Amino acid sequence: MEDDKNKKLRHDVLCAMARQNCIAMLETREIFDNETVAGFCEFISTLCVQLEDPACKEQSRTCNEAAKALRRGDTKKYLQLCRHACSTCPFSQMNGSEEERVIQ
Repeated sequence: MEDDKNKKLRHDVLCAMARQNCIAMLETREIFDNETVAGFCEFISTLCVQLEDPACKEQSRTCNEAAKALRRGDTKKYLQLCRHACSTCPFSQMNGSEEERVIQ
């Protein structure tokens, strides 16, 4: 039973870290260059991909696609992908209203 508790704790911590970092990048991206933000998106994707939930693995792919879009200079696509990732994150959907899920 302790293993299940640890597994849930690990899942929740990784999800919370990924989501908060994603939101931080959306809110502060203008103070960083595109390469730094893209690197952060890739880091966030490494958190999501570690989880067993297929939705989290999809979030990981979305974050990677956002990083690629930003490196191409497609800020509109980057923002679209990031907002989609934040609003559809399974952790977000368990913890708040629509407004809170997109930007806290």
